[in-house]
Amino acid sequence: MTATKNSHDLDSAQPNDRLEAVTVSAAGTHPGLVGGASRLVGLSFRSNGSAGTIALHDGAPGTNQRLLIPTPAAVGWHDMRIPNPGIRFSNDISAVLVQADGLVLTYA
Repeated sequence: MTATKNSHDLDSAQPNDRLEAVTVSAAGTHPGLVGGASRLVGLSFRSNGSAGTIALHDGAPGTNQRLLIPTPAAVGWHDMRIPNPGIRFSNDISAVLVQADGLVLTYA
């Protein structure tokens, strides 16, 4: 799954940055969810009842881990807002979901 985004200066936060989102609806490895450089500004995830993790990588899964989120042993959606200017990814954003079966990444 890939997403298309407009190009703009990702090194600084701009009030008029266009936010976009990409959705994953299954556990497992998801390479190249967001293609190219981007800033992650928030995410939502669904834990499936067992404790697990969500790992976000700058590039291919298994390389350059930028964020590791422990998921609770409860069923439900959880939101995470990332303070300005977000987490910078120089390459694609890839995700590995363990015991989580939903993910929405919000990025600029």
